[in-house]
Amino acid sequence: LKTVIENQYFFEISNLATRVRAMLQAAIYSKSLRLPEAVAATPPVTLMQVDTAKMEDLSYSAHTLWDGIFQVCGYSFLLVRYLGMAGLAGLALLLACLPLTAWLQVKLSTLNKRALKA
Repeated sequence: LKTVIENQYFFEISNLATRVRAMLQAAIYSKSLRLPEAVAATPPVTLMQVDTAKMEDLSYSAHTLWDGIFQVCGYSFLLVRYLGMAGLAGLALLLACLPLTAWLQVKLSTLNKRALKA
């Protein structure tokens, strides 16, 4: 049942993301037609492709932000309930690894920015 509901949800989100991207591209294009060429510093095609793709990706990721918290809490509860102290040890390890994960994410982000500048 969870799979069917999630697949339907992602199908609807995919449709919504496509509509949002198309609307943003149309708005950017119509705005770029009204601007004088000297004012437009960034080519409209760049905005239409890159920035609208980022907005489309955001609509997919928004689900993970709120649903991920519920899944972690629910599965953690089940882990502790079925495994007892061993489940608590697993949760402690998970929480202990969070700072390392955050540090690695910052490093990867920095390397990604450097690679994009080069």
